[in-house]
Amino acid sequence: MEERLLFLASGTKPKKNSDAMKEVMDELKKEGLYYEAPSKGEKSKKDKKAKKVESEDEEESEVEVKKKAKKDKKKDKKRKRDSDEEEDEEIEAVKSKKKKAKK
Repeated sequence: MEERLLFLASGTKPKKNSDAMKEVMDELKKEGLYYEAPSKGEKSKKDKKAKKVESEDEEESEVEVKKKAKKDKKKDKKRKRDSDEEEDEEIEAVKSKKKKAKK
């Protein structure tokens, strides 16, 4: 207000409102009394980075889950194949015993 009176009296230009508000906000931030929350349409850089990191983590975990599922399928196939081979060997052993017994 004083600056405006000086403008009328002497013609010196007063500060713009936006400049005065920036100075006040800077002082409040320095004192730790001001926190600027992002507006609805605007997100802070930290939020964007955090979401980006989270999405990368989710992508990595999805990839890991797929890899693990693939490995499990391979292991199951191998176990099944091994068990089938063992059964075949047992059947052959039983057949050979029967053949020996018949002779």
